[in-house]
Amino acid sequence: MVRAHFKTEAGAKEWSVDSADDVEAAMSIVRVLFKKRDLFLMLLTRSQGSELENIKDEFVSFVEDHYVRFAKQFQRISGKRFKGDKVIHWIAHNLVDVFVYLLEHCRTEKEAAERIPSIVSCLTAGWYALYE
Repeated sequence: MVRAHFKTEAGAKEWSVDSADDVEAAMSIVRVLFKKRDLFLMLLTRSQGSELENIKDEFVSFVEDHYVRFAKQFQRISGKRFKGDKVIHWIAHNLVDVFVYLLEHCRTEKEAAERIPSIVSCLTAGWYALYE
């Protein structure tokens, strides 16, 4: 599901600030995470000492790789310079941490889903602010 969303983003041919696809992708992730909430909480926050203790960092790395390619692509499409090279890793962490936050602070999928549009708005506004 995340790969499919990233593939769609990677295929973009024009600059767009419409975040509807991002909201839907985030909602899909929330649906999956909340089906096995306790398992994902344990995996993402309490797996130290197991062979999966670095799983969160692996997710961050996956997101970061996409963001590096995405930043270059949108630089070409928009004609604007991307000035966020030094914070792309941090941005990737923020995205992964959004889902950890939702798992830790929301009891239900519905409660998490209600927060997604505002979270996506903040994340995308920050992303587009890195272009000049």
